[in-house]
Amino acid sequence: MPRIVNAVLGECTDYSKDDLPEWIDHAYSLDYLMELASDNYKYKGGFWNSLFKQEMMKPVLVLYLQMQGQEK
Repeated sequence: MPRIVNAVLGECTDYSKDDLPEWIDHAYSLDYLMELASDNYKYKGGFWNSLFKQEMMKPVLVLYLQMQGQEK
């Protein structure tokens, strides 16, 4: 179910795929967005960092759950 976030107020509104406002060009699934975020954090600091030092890497699922208030 697509969710639209008001970036100024932080309010969220859920829509079904059929009821999306006309001004929305593209809607992406949460799975796809989580994959993009995971790759971003996995390779933060470069490819070699992801294999050896592993600095600045964050597990995306933990970040997502923290934002939802489900994990501390």
